[in-house]
Amino acid sequence: VEVTLATALTAGLQQLAASIHPRLKPRLDAFRDRSYLLQSDEALATAETASFVSPLLAEMSGALSALQPGLNEPNAQALLLLLVAHCADRIEALLLLKKVDIFGALQLERDVRALGQRLSALTSRSVREPLSRLTQMA
Repeated sequence: VEVTLATALTAGLQQLAASIHPRLKPRLDAFRDRSYLLQSDEALATAETASFVSPLLAEMSGALSALQPGLNEPNAQALLLLLVAHCADRIEALLLLKKVDIFGALQLERDVRALGQRLSALTSRSVREPLSRLTQMA
């Protein structure tokens, strides 16, 4: 019985996460549209202000806060980790299609680091594992 309930809970959380994915897609598309061919220090300084991280996390926080009253803390954390894994997978796939120069690589590292730090602030669980491959790519 316990295994069946755990399986049902996992399936339910995955369905809930899948229903949030369309809300995150436009924010992830901002990463797709972002150029990491910066070619100078000035462009690098300008690129810092146009990060995709803040809008993505604002959307994720908004979606989670709407669901928070109906979820207990462990389930909310599990849902957040499912969303983090989805975003990391999507960013990795988009990153493989990008061209990056040395200044763009610096900016990409800053963006990934900011994403990890801001996500860590949202959860008591570690987000290092879902973001590990993305961190290595940056």
